[in-house]
Amino acid sequence: MRHTVRSVSAIFLLLLASLASAQPVPNARASLKAVYFRPSPNEALPGVGDAFARALGRNTALIENVFAPATVEPSLVPSLSKINEAYRTFHFPETAQLASDLLQTAEQRGGGDLNQRQLSEIYLNRGLARLETNQADLAWDDLIASARLDPARVLDPARFQPRVVAAYRRAATEAASSAHCELTFRLPIGAHLFIDGGSAQSPVSILIGRHFVRVVGDGLVTWEGMVSATSPREQTALPLRALEPPDARELSKLSSGANAVVLGALIRSDDGWRFLARRVETATGQVKERTERIDLSSLDRVVEETVGDVMGHTTLQAAKKQSRWWPWVLAGGVVASLAITIPLGVVYSRSTPSGNVGGPIGPLR
Repeated sequence: MRHTVRSVSAIFLLLLASLASAQPVPNARASLKAVYFRPSPNEALPGVGDAFARALGRNTALIENVFAPATVEPSLVPSLSKINEAYRTFHFPETAQLASDLLQTAEQRGGGDLNQRQLSEIYLNRGLARLETNQADLAWDDLIASARLDPARVLDPARFQPRVVAAYRRAATEAASSAHCELTFRLPIGAHLFIDGGSAQSPVSILIGRHFVRVVGDGLVTWEGMVSATSPREQTALPLRALEPPDARELSKLSSGANAVVLGALIRSDDGWRFLARRVETATGQVKERTERIDLSSLDRVVEETVGDVMGHTTLQAAKKQSRWWPWVLAGGVVASLAITIPLGVVYSRSTPSGNVGGPIGPLR
């Protein structure tokens, strides 16, 4: 009996050990630093950061949030105020020069933070200054440009000379008769378009000619510049760029002494958003990454699969499935062991001879 019980007990203990080893355990291969890249302070797809943390599980305790560097450009309004003051104090050559300098900057920045009327005022001040310095042809071009930007404007006779008011009225009439263009911008979903200092929706009807244009949006590098419309109907695709997450070298600098750094990042694409998982081994610089299209309906699945791939372990869903079946197998093993042990013990106790049983030739041995 003792030998049988010992054998069954050994089998039972081996079963327990194998089942225990099947449980999901934390990955202790290396210390990890996790970094989550947000293309903007407000998460474009709510819940991606939380899904990233769940996908990592117990591999790391701390996730560092990294934001795209904010570029704050100086306002152009103070420069416009200097132009107005120069004209008001009859410094006409200085007015024209300041206006030319500001226009160059405004063109590079797609109008910057100036609205439609403020952009119009740059041309107006330069045109008026050129009138005073006997540059009538150049002045007329500036007045036309000013009226094109702000066709509803009427100059105040109390502020401007009658000949200036009359000249601007003629320029506004000519600008109003200019041909229009229906311009379509091919933009990613969620991008915001600004034309001549005002918000616009594509397609937009604008006067043929050059226009200040800015495009901003989550996950995008702001595009600023000038766009020309030359025909009644046009399409244009601006060279927009997505904000880039930290590369392998930058991630290594963020390792804080960890053996590896794993990055989760939202990246803007032409068809919406993509999720990038990137793992960098700090000692060797080896990189493994995967990117997949993501939206709210596929958020958890995409994040778990991409992170699981670069981490080299099963996903969270697989771990959950393991955690569901192993207690039942353990319980089944216990029942099976007992089912074997109890009958064997009974049979053994009934069939084993006793030393006290006698016979006709003496005690049985």
